Amino acid sequence: MNEPIFRVVSDSDVLVMDVMTECPSRNAMDIIRASKQIELIASKELLDEAETAICLLSSKELSKKWRDRIEMDCEIVDQIEGDNSALSSAYFGRARHIVSCDSRLTSSKAGVIIKNRFEVSIKRPHAFVNLFGLRK
Repeated sequence: MNEPIFRVVSDSDVLVMDVMTECPSRNAMDIIRASKQIELIASKELLDEAETAICLLSSKELSKKWRDRIEMDCEIVDQIEGDNSALSSAYFGRARHIVSCDSRLTSSKAGVIIKNRFEVSIKRPHAFVNLFGLRK
């Protein structure tokens, strides 16, 4: 019996914090990287946002190494220009989960508005860890 595959988008803020500091974002990304049941989804634009921030906070060399690695670890999907990168990645990548620290996405008001457009669960990194950290 095959286990379900969970398609997950990690917002650019989570991707950056994974690289830069020990925090719930890294814990969430560790779960995603370690699980054969979780597939990471991202648009080129979402990865561009994270790469730019990593370069500004660290170095061009680190951001390039990160980009090379992350592109091997995720499925790249399309995005409509001007759309929110995390939402667009989830929509076009058929992801059911977004991990984000962005209060514009994680607020209850945003949740209601987004659920009226498509089915996606948006969780802060610590909530994602609490949910998926129990799965093996």
